[in-house]
Amino acid sequence: MSGKFVRASKYRHVFGTEFKIDQQYSGTKMTKSAWDSNMIACGCKHFSMIWDVAGGGAFAVIPYTKVGKQVDVCLVSGHKGTVLDIDYNPFNDNLIASVSEDCNICIWNIPEDCPSGNIHEAAQTLQGHKRKVGT
Repeated sequence: MSGKFVRASKYRHVFGTEFKIDQQYSGTKMTKSAWDSNMIACGCKHFSMIWDVAGGGAFAVIPYTKVGKQVDVCLVSGHKGTVLDIDYNPFNDNLIASVSEDCNICIWNIPEDCPSGNIHEAAQTLQGHKRKVGT
């Protein structure tokens, strides 16, 4: 028996393929924040990503059916600080929770036709934290 032990993986010769350009989500402005958090959250109908904006925080809600260049996106903005984390309610795909540097947690109700406009009012805002809320 030789002294070398090589673990053979059945996936070592498997390579991914890139989607065609018309099947990609391009033109997104994802945040450059280095916070250890979920920058993208996925639900059953749409996905959300923390958007790179100046002066406050926002995240975009993009339906899975809207592939291609993202020109008109549904921006959810209501935080006064940078959004640090987002996540969907596992039991209701229209509810998204977001936390930010402004020490608030916001619960957002995303309507069925969200891609038609922006959302500025949270369904519920939880206040009382003394420091920025991470996860």
